[in-house]
Amino acid sequence: MARRSRSGTASSSTQSAYPGPTSSSIWEPQDIPGGFPDSDPPPYVSSQKTLTQAIYARRAEYCRPCAVRIKIGTWNVAGRKGTENDLGEWFVKGKAVSESLTASNSQTFSSEDLTPQGLDGEEARESVGKQELRRTTKKSTVPKHDPGQVPGGEDVGIYALGLQEIVDINSATEALRPYADPTTTKKWRKKVEEALPPGYQLIVDQQMMGLLILVYASPDVASHVSSVSTVNTGTGLWGYMQNKGATATRIVLGETTRIVLINSHLGSGVGKQELERRNWDASQIVSKTKFSPIVDSLGYASERSEKIGDEDFAFWFGDLNYRLEGIPGDDVRRLLMLHTRKEYGTSKRLDNNLDHEISSTTHALNLEHSRDDSQSSIASTAPSTAPSQISSSMDVAESERRPSSTDTLDSLDDEDMEYAADPASLQTTLNSLLPHDELHQQQDARKMFHDGWKEGPITFLPTYKYDVGTVALLDSSEKRRAPSWCDRILYRTRKSKMDYENMLVDEQHAHKKDEDMKAQGMEQAADDESMLFDYDPEADAEDDIDQEYDVESDSQSGKVVTKAGYQDVIMLEHYVSHQRVLSSDHKPLDATFKLEYDAVIPELKAKIHQEVVRDLDRAENEGRPSVTLVVDGNPDAARPDLDGVNFGDVCYGDKIQRSFTIANTGRTNAEFGLVTKPTGGKQEMSPTPSWLFADFQLANESNGPGALHIGLPPKGVDWCQDLSKIYSLEPGSACAVKLILSVQTIELARALNEGQTLDDILVLRVKDGRDHFIPVRGNWKPSVFGEPIHTLVRIPEGGIRAWNPARIKLLHEGFDSEDVVKWSAPREILRLTEILEHCVERLVAEWSMLGPEDESQEDKSTPWNSFAGWPFVEESWTTTEDERRDLRVSLNELLDNGASLEGGLSKQTSGLLKIETLAETFRLFVGSIEDGVITKELWEQLETAFFTKERQKSRPDNDDQRAAILEILACSSHHSVSFIIITAMLGRIAQELATSVQDAASFGNNPDAFPKSPRVPIRRKTLDQDPTIARRQLINKNYAVVFADTLIRNGDAPGKKGKASNPEQKRELIELFLDSSIS
Repeated sequence: MARRSRSGTASSSTQSAYPGPTSSSIWEPQDIPGGFPDSDPPPYVSSQKTLTQAIYARRAEYCRPCAVRIKIGTWNVAGRKGTENDLGEWFVKGKAVSESLTASNSQTFSSEDLTPQGLDGEEARESVGKQELRRTTKKSTVPKHDPGQVPGGEDVGIYALGLQEIVDINSATEALRPYADPTTTKKWRKKVEEALPPGYQLIVDQQMMGLLILVYASPDVASHVSSVSTVNTGTGLWGYMQNKGATATRIVLGETTRIVLINSHLGSGVGKQELERRNWDASQIVSKTKFSPIVDSLGYASERSEKIGDEDFAFWFGDLNYRLEGIPGDDVRRLLMLHTRKEYGTSKRLDNNLDHEISSTTHALNLEHSRDDSQSSIASTAPSTAPSQISSSMDVAESERRPSSTDTLDSLDDEDMEYAADPASLQTTLNSLLPHDELHQQQDARKMFHDGWKEGPITFLPTYKYDVGTVALLDSSEKRRAPSWCDRILYRTRKSKMDYENMLVDEQHAHKKDEDMKAQGMEQAADDESMLFDYDPEADAEDDIDQEYDVESDSQSGKVVTKAGYQDVIMLEHYVSHQRVLSSDHKPLDATFKLEYDAVIPELKAKIHQEVVRDLDRAENEGRPSVTLVVDGNPDAARPDLDGVNFGDVCYGDKIQRSFTIANTGRTNAEFGLVTKPTGGKQEMSPTPSWLFADFQLANESNGPGALHIGLPPKGVDWCQDLSKIYSLEPGSACAVKLILSVQTIELARALNEGQTLDDILVLRVKDGRDHFIPVRGNWKPSVFGEPIHTLVRIPEGGIRAWNPARIKLLHEGFDSEDVVKWSAPREILRLTEILEHCVERLVAEWSMLGPEDESQEDKSTPWNSFAGWPFVEESWTTTEDERRDLRVSLNELLDNGASLEGGLSKQTSGLLKIETLAETFRLFVGSIEDGVITKELWEQLETAFFTKERQKSRPDNDDQRAAILEILACSSHHSVSFIIITAMLGRIAQELATSVQDAASFGNNPDAFPKSPRVPIRRKTLDQDPTIARRQLINKNYAVVFADTLIRNGDAPGKKGKASNPEQKRELIELFLDSSIS
């Protein structure tokens, strides 16, 4: 075999996948020989990767050793008629090999097969002369009675044939044809199938203009073929037309071995530019070819598509068009003709033709050499002197650089070596020409086909160019093209590619080391006499020869570890041309390989797969984190079947707590958290809806402080990317999750009244475990809070709860068949103002007569004497939020049910707590009215009228202003009545509190006794001189500030242009009505 590296590159453009007999593939490990990671994942983590690893570990149970002979053939038929008649004879039956024009006979089955006498008395093989004389395009041109010299028939398991120029590639019609003509392909398929033994199956049938690739497999081998993918790549005109390029096929053999077959036709022509174009074509084929992902018999697909270089074995064949460079073509023609004349035997006519060709070539050479005295002339025509004479005209430097004899002699036996050493032998002639082969030169220069590509020993004549109809008559046309090995079969193993890549890494390390040594000044070390070594390039160079990279090193053992981790063996059996095929100007070429591989038995693999899945599931369930959820109690006794967390009836202002317990019942730490999801109208991401809050706490403090860990989810980790917090619980520990449902906002209460539900599902995600789904529900009870006045005046005696929720929705939508007004103003306003006024009067009277209820406050001033604005200003309240919360919820319930407020309040409740809670509830209720007591439309009218009167020189008195305002409000009677009731109540309470001072004179003369004004900064001298009136004025101003925005809806819409409403105007309006009772 050839000693040096042969490498290559390819291209791709159009991809087509041809289904094989089975649809299967294998998973692609990344790092093996086995391709599997060095460290195993945790045993409880089940994934496709660990499943495949486990199945692979038991491959001996479902794989069986197999062997197959693969025959690769290539032929440029030059678009000639009748070439199809020869196809089956040379490719399938192995005929038309010329023994005298093949340098070494050791690669054929038997040298006796090549003798003209035949075998066992059979008729002798047809002579060259007779063969050429009977040549016709209607019959095969292969010599008659040829028994075949290379493997064929049933001895071959896979036939892969690449044809070039099956149509005229220079035809514009063919170039612009949108699809390949199927009749052309059928013609070639028919001839191959006629020659194949029965039962062979077509695996690949792909045409790209003049290129055609056919792959057949025997019945036994076809069942092992899967994941067939074929790609067309055009590299011709403009870099993509399909007159040049390649058709590449990827098959998987036995689910273990990837094989790539590339049939190509590269750019033609002689010269540096044409050579670079060939290299470019090949590089495009490599870079563009992308095969479809592999799918194995279990249905598992590889994660990505594959390209040239991912395979285990690759075969690149076709008309590569590399020529002989740096040597006159006529020299080569004359030299080869001295050998080819032997093939013609005693045919005087043909022998005379050859003599004429030789003499004419010699005359042309003499004329050429006479012009250059530095060139040696060729005078002798004796075969024994030809090699030495032709070698004198070669590039001596090239011969010294690449000794060609070793390229073939390394793989020959003793008899062949003697033959090759003969200076007059054909092999010696071929060896003298091979250093000029452009393909070899490009490989040595690492420009193309250098990364592990190899070629069998070339022991045959150049395959191009011959006169059609002749065995060995080189081109006698006017162009007299130089002979060349244009047609080639290259191959590469995964091992040879990896060896080349490793060699590059070693070279980089060596270069870096050399640079480091130079940087340290060691390049001058050789001048030091104390050096302990000396290197003589002349004497020591021979020692380095054995260290040269040799891609044939793996051929000694033939073992190749595949990408899937299986060990295959491949061996080249023969590499030969079929010289005696006459129908084209190219000679066909084939090579036979024997491949030993492991084949997966699908039935056995399926059985192993089931067992592995069962074992992994068992291990995963035992080792994965496991938590158990226990929900504490179900408050709805009528529905004990409800799962999850049930909060029961929920009212406005409620804050209800429920809980569930998470226990780590597994053997490892459990990491978990609630999954965030879109919630609310703005679709904000949160683990819980706006009305729910979750708090994780240790269920039992005896577990220790380290039992529960809380942290933020790390970035880039898939399992927790939707979590807001991560909790970690040790084995045997438990934590309680408190869920607090709270309806505190008017917007939420209004939405619930309109049909929104208190239903949600919390998702608890456990790392490496299953998700837990926790339903959460509450039964919303309708509330008067958040309703508009036109709804409130229609609420019956039983309150809003007496209505069907559907009735509320109809009212919101503006129509109701039972639309009956019950009240002139909302009944809740009437009830709240009434009880507030009554309670304030009682507390003031009791305080005046009996003193404070709480003895601890005896030395303290009354809250209304301390703060102007009590009980509606928060700063004046003497009670806490916790004290008011339960009473406020009770008041909400009484309002929603239409029950008596006085009867619903406990007599043990203190007066201060009762009044301050009632005042807070009143403010919340009035502020929650959707359209406000004074609507936006009413306020716009009042604003206009108010400003108009202000601009007048003589401003009307207060009575006239109040009359004008009430006249405007009268257009909406419910709103008008509500406004009058509220302001009247506020005025009476203000009057009651202002007159409750026991010593008015003391109050007026003592500035410290003057109540604080928390909402209105005011100076005493701006108030009336009368202390009682001054105090009333101060209370009214604070009340006006508190209720200005509560009663009046702002007329300014968001983004509305124009003058904004003046808050002072609202306060003046409220204060105008509060001052009406001041005498």
